[in-house]
Amino acid sequence: MFERPLRRPGWRRVATWLVARAQNLNNVVIADSPSPVKIAAMVGSIPFTRKFAVWLDASLVPAPPQSVRAFAFGLSQRELSFVVELIGTEEFQKEGTRWIWSELWTPDVAKLIIPSKISCDQLSECIRQVRTAIRHYLAHGTYASRLKKAEGIAIEALGHSYDLLWARDEPERQALLG
Repeated sequence: MFERPLRRPGWRRVATWLVARAQNLNNVVIADSPSPVKIAAMVGSIPFTRKFAVWLDASLVPAPPQSVRAFAFGLSQRELSFVVELIGTEEFQKEGTRWIWSELWTPDVAKLIIPSKISCDQLSECIRQVRTAIRHYLAHGTYASRLKKAEGIAIEALGHSYDLLWARDEPERQALLG
């Protein structure tokens, strides 16, 4: 006669789910019930590729303007860590790097700090990790189609390292994404 109202998940159910998810990602076992401190520690240990995807999802909402012709992921160094930011440009050329400096759009989301345990405090390792995360996002990301509307996607690091990861008219670069 009376229907039981739907139960909204409480913080314990959400916490239990988060810990279980983090345990699956990290093959970690926690014996007792989750606490907010343990949850923060577990979420903090989610793989970098996943953190990057969450950051990039937030950066691409709302969608960049249609006048953006290319995207550059700029790496810079801040104190003892590296940071990455997304830049939309109004120019693009396959050869050369001048187009990276024609900034037209940046998202409202802050830069993503790359933990030193990911980059090993080495620029080359940082670039490798970000390149892997971008390629994974282009293949599986929620808003990958928004990035792929551009003519090209590149990584620029500290003003002197440049890597074109994706170009709309180059199938061999697109094949790297699966």
